Amino acid sequence: RASRRVYRSGLSPWCSPKPWVARRGRNRGHIKWPGRLRFVGRAFVGQTVGLRALDSRLHAVHLGKLPIGHLHDSDLGGLRPARWLRHPHRNLEV
Repeated sequence: RASRRVYRSGLSPWCSPKPWVARRGRNRGHIKWPGRLRFVGRAFVGQTVGLRALDSRLHAVHLGKLPIGHLHDSDLGGLRPARWLRHPHRNLEV
């Protein structure tokens, strides 16, 4: 029999804090940053990710409150994975 629960497709919208920059994942998992395509992951196609400046050449990439990785201006390709802490609430420093 069919389930009585309603299926929600996709994630609920999330607004990034003011100093962050939002980018939407393109059809192959890339975002445009700054002036070139940077690979963040195919799982983020159609999702909005937030970029938080850590310094002038390094940005942390987040999906909602979860850190995904880091974009270095010196890298030509994609994302470097985030280092996860045991306590997730400590990963996000706003």
